[in-house]
Amino acid sequence: MTELLKDILGQPAQFKKALAYHQGNQYSEIKKASDAIGKASQVLIIGIGASYTAGISIMHALKKHEVFCSLIDASELENMEIFPPNSIAMILSRSGKSIEIVKSADICKRHKIPTIAITNDTQSPLAQNVDIVVSAAVKFDHAVSISTYSSLILVGGLITTFKEYGKHMADIIQRLIGACDYIEKYQLEWQKRIELSIMKQEALPVFFLGRSESYASARAGRLLWAEVAKSQSSCFATGNFRHGPQEMLSKKCKIVIWLSDHYSLNNDIKLISDMIRVGTDVSVITSQKQIGPDVDTYIVPAVPEEFQAAFNCTPVQMMAEALSRKLGVDCDSFVFCNFIVTSEAGIQ
Repeated sequence: MTELLKDILGQPAQFKKALAYHQGNQYSEIKKASDAIGKASQVLIIGIGASYTAGISIMHALKKHEVFCSLIDASELENMEIFPPNSIAMILSRSGKSIEIVKSADICKRHKIPTIAITNDTQSPLAQNVDIVVSAAVKFDHAVSISTYSSLILVGGLITTFKEYGKHMADIIQRLIGACDYIEKYQLEWQKRIELSIMKQEALPVFFLGRSESYASARAGRLLWAEVAKSQSSCFATGNFRHGPQEMLSKKCKIVIWLSDHYSLNNDIKLISDMIRVGTDVSVITSQKQIGPDVDTYIVPAVPEEFQAAFNCTPVQMMAEALSRKLGVDCDSFVFCNFIVTSEAGIQ
């Protein structure tokens, strides 16, 4: 078993650990971050790599709760000339040591912007240089971000929902723990199915499609294909895919699509039907019932949409790991990228 697969299978337990941590300290870190956001006119979400991808889900969650926000790649922050007044920055980083992330905290301080960090290392340079630190409270993954990616979404969801649901957080926590139990129950079955499916596949162009809360998962799929399988892929918002990129559809194309519980469900089911009709290999990840008897469907637990992307990325994590073994590449090691990028020059 690869170290990556161990991290994937251990993800539900890490989620429970994070939830227990925040429940145990009476959500003190969560409340402090939530209160600070409530006083700001805009939230600048800052991340890079997997953390930037997690920011897509957090941005969707904040907007759902009527918080104006922007998502900024940390490597582009220093090129911003205008910082909106009364803003607050939410900086996402598993290590808190990446060079662009450390510089982001400095830039925000220089512009007198209050800062919140969601990070796994509460003693990191980032954590030491922000106003509020919220722990992701999971152990570090072996290499590729698994729990350290999805826990940012989990904790970001807690911060986003706290103001509205603070008195009912115990109920939300229990629902999330139930979702962890569900993943633990079905993940070995998914892994066996994926193993058989991947080993039968040819080397195909792969497209990841997601909408709203699941667009982050589509972006995560593309990143996993690069980091884990060392292979090419593309990702699109599902609606955007229909404006040109669908010309790539053929029998030599693989689509992984997430269905949203809340947005354009029937339209996307029709899209799936049409893609299968033209011979495309389609896998569907959804919390809805089985889409059809002949559709490769992975049913994930239904949770509030602020948390959905933390749970519905598990099947594609397994797909990337299985593909790496088929292609004979080492998913447990980086070839050109350091575990923590501390320089802005070169490929290592």
